[in-house]
Amino acid sequence: MRLLIVLGCAVVAWPGVFLSLPARAQPPTPLPQGAQEEPTRLPEVRVTAPARLPGSPLPLSSVPATVDIVPGDQLRATGAMTLQEALTRLPGVTLNDQQGNSWQMDLSFRGFRSTSVTGESQGLSVFVDGVRINEPTVEEVNFDLLPLDDIERLEVIRGPAAVFGRNTLGGVINIITRRGVPPVYEIVPEVEGGSFGRQKYRLRLGGASAPLDYYLAGTFFREDGWRDVSASRVGRIFAKIGWKSGATDATLSYQRAENRIEQPGSLPLSDLQRDRTQNYTSGDFFKPLMNLVTLSLRQEAGTDLALSLSGFGRWLDAEQFNVNQLRANTRSFTATTSAGGTVQLSHETTALGRANRLVAGVDYAHHSSQVRVFEEEGERELESLVRDNQNSIGVYLQDTFDIARTCCRRATASSSPPRSAGIGFDTTSMTEARRAIDPALPA
Repeated sequence: MRLLIVLGCAVVAWPGVFLSLPARAQPPTPLPQGAQEEPTRLPEVRVTAPARLPGSPLPLSSVPATVDIVPGDQLRATGAMTLQEALTRLPGVTLNDQQGNSWQMDLSFRGFRSTSVTGESQGLSVFVDGVRINEPTVEEVNFDLLPLDDIERLEVIRGPAAVFGRNTLGGVINIITRRGVPPVYEIVPEVEGGSFGRQKYRLRLGGASAPLDYYLAGTFFREDGWRDVSASRVGRIFAKIGWKSGATDATLSYQRAENRIEQPGSLPLSDLQRDRTQNYTSGDFFKPLMNLVTLSLRQEAGTDLALSLSGFGRWLDAEQFNVNQLRANTRSFTATTSAGGTVQLSHETTALGRANRLVAGVDYAHHSSQVRVFEEEGERELESLVRDNQNSIGVYLQDTFDIARTCCRRATASSSPPRSAGIGFDTTSMTEARRAIDPALPA
């Protein structure tokens, strides 16, 4: 057993400027007479997507879609405070700020967006460990509830994908959370601080002793914000216990998030030109409390057949307060209870001498929502009460068959151009060329 204790140092954030200069290749080192340079071979990249539940990995070249894979370490290394901000390093990803708070920015993939604003069009699906976390009422996504610090890796699948359910028009964000990894037992405290009253405290511990592994993390973040009445308070707890023995792999995870986010919103142009830090409707805020429990099980039967099961329960209580200029202020209370599960069977074999992978599954989810809206002008009066119950059942079938491979060029290595520090992170995409670095090949 090896114990690793790391103390995170305080990090002070100040406004800065990244300077990017043109990169120039170094002249090649001359080889001795008669020597030949060996091709550079990189390890094969394998992904679990695109399937509702993680299965046996596929080579990236076998996935019939554009997939970006970002390891969690690279996400956190960007220094981004939110998941939306971190994803802007990917091509075609843009942000829009309607609420005036970084935790609730709209995320867009080439025009298809995902937002926390009720009533906006939604075109993206977000999954955490196989659980779809789009809210059942209007498909909005509360990004402040996602565990950015506890992501093992993130997979972005672009384009429509019926396997991932309704409203998946522009793409899918598939999040896989961390778990304890042997042989390290670690305790890692972290402290960060910065301008505008920013403070972040985090403690995580994890480890594994076969067949068990465990991971536990707690995060508290607060910031006053650079605009008037734009403070944020975010608190999260994430825990996961795993059991892996032979062909059986099971995990049980729990996540709790309790936040309070003030929303300064947008400003009229005249006010923006006078003072961009002011708040036009001071007092708007969003206050959610979320609990999520997920149980996953994967059982392999031989080398070609696997059964995956997933069940979840999710409880969300949210308070939204809005200040109005022309009428009474409104305060809404939303209570949502969700539960469901997925059964998935995957089979790998060869057909006509080529690799074939068949995935079939059944998904069920029940959602119960209640929304109460009050008008507050002196006394609080009930304006509306809405209840909604949904039962959804989905059946999906997906087959991946290699029609042709290596017919044009042998693919054994990967080469990516240099990137400037502070601009982006390395991702692996199916659109990147995979070729051998071999002097014998033509340029």
